[in-house]
Amino acid sequence: MFRSKMILPVALLFLSISAVSQTREVKLKMDVPGSVTAGTSFPVKIFFSKGNIQSFSRLFQDLPAGLQAVSVNPANADFSFQDKRVRMIWFRLPETDTFSVVYSVQVDYRLKGKFTLGGSFSYVDNGERKSIQLPAKEITILPSPSTDSRLLVDINDFEKKVPSAVTAVSGPEVFCLRNMEPSNNLPGEEIITLLIYKGNLTSFGKLEDTIPAGYTAIAVERKDGLFTLRDGMVRFLWMNLPADPWFTISYRLTPKSGAPGGTIQLKGAFSYTSQNRTFSVPVSPTGQPLARLDKPALSTLVDAMVSGKGDMPLLASEETKPAGQAALPPTTSGAGKEEKKPSVQQPAVPPFTAVRSEEKKASAETTPASVEKLPSVAAEKKNKPAVTPSMSGLPETAHELYRLLPEKGVYFRVQIAATRNKISVPQHFRRLKITDEVRMEEAEGWYKYTVGSFHTYEEAKKYKEELFTKTLLKDAFIIAYNNGKRISVQEALALTHSSTR
Repeated sequence: MFRSKMILPVALLFLSISAVSQTREVKLKMDVPGSVTAGTSFPVKIFFSKGNIQSFSRLFQDLPAGLQAVSVNPANADFSFQDKRVRMIWFRLPETDTFSVVYSVQVDYRLKGKFTLGGSFSYVDNGERKSIQLPAKEITILPSPSTDSRLLVDINDFEKKVPSAVTAVSGPEVFCLRNMEPSNNLPGEEIITLLIYKGNLTSFGKLEDTIPAGYTAIAVERKDGLFTLRDGMVRFLWMNLPADPWFTISYRLTPKSGAPGGTIQLKGAFSYTSQNRTFSVPVSPTGQPLARLDKPALSTLVDAMVSGKGDMPLLASEETKPAGQAALPPTTSGAGKEEKKPSVQQPAVPPFTAVRSEEKKASAETTPASVEKLPSVAAEKKNKPAVTPSMSGLPETAHELYRLLPEKGVYFRVQIAATRNKISVPQHFRRLKITDEVRMEEAEGWYKYTVGSFHTYEEAKKYKEELFTKTLLKDAFIIAYNNGKRISVQEALALTHSSTR
């Protein structure tokens, strides 16, 4: 009898311990910085202790207007960002008891202020729906030092003060070139060099190259990116892209077995974020020996392509290259003479139109009053090497990066230039000491360049006047839009019930 009484408490204790072990608590922890600078991006890291759950789960997080999210490491989740909400859905969670997810948040360059980031994690446990809240954290957005103070908007007012962009069919483009040359170190070993032009993009970026089976890869030049090789995929990852408008990276491709064989087929893409969306462009092969070009030669190549007059030197034969095959020999002027580097033909600088203010001459938009060339540009270009292009037909790439996107509602901008031919936007306007974002649109045979976006005529007028005192700009005038379409200033004033005083 006594023995049976002792067995019962022990059995109950065992059942109690078993019940606790079978219902381990689900825990979440979020790691974010306390402050970020507008115009940059920051990582959001969430750590999970999943307990016993395995099946369908989802995580929701809401971001204020002016922020955009892009996946970095979703841990098998189906990641999406739409209508200011981050969604991660798992049909089956990772096998490990603990795991983490990471995504990047890009901050609009005009933002300032504070916001809180929380979230909700829902799951099914023993047939019962459950949900836990992710403890919210406050993040401070520091104003960008390169943004005009009049353009700054508190993040809590951003959605109602800044016109939202109308959905565009395509985003700004970049270009990415790849060149392959023997390393002269091991048989069949190649050095893969990539040139990435990304313009003024500074947020998240990712370069992926699929390498053939039987090869391994190690980074040579990462440009501060994170390099990984997994499942035959070379990946360079940047939470914030380098500040330079273009840069080069490289890696060493080595056959695992000594002798090379078959063909080397590379396929890659460069992904980036812009306008709250993620875009991707394919990597294009080129015959230019990127690894052997010095910085001035690379800059000349990029400038010609950005200007819209250069030619992209693509070689279709390099898309599939026999393993161990030497690269195409560079052009030489004779045996024994020094090797000449390829050069790029630099287009002539197009005429630069100075525009008159709309208050003085309403027709200045369509009949420019004077034409002047940018100072010292032509002389500078004279000393640059001329290049014979390999192929014709430069795709619309870098110039599209600055195309003006339509916005909702009535708003005003300041037109600062108009040209008959395309120009390199950052290069030319930097010479005029204009640091604000310049956008381009085409109309009536002209490329027209504007800055700013203002809800009132008075704000635009003040901005225009300050341009004359802070930059080398000689003339400008105010223009108006309604849902992305140009209208007269008088019509815009009538629609907004404003005046020109």
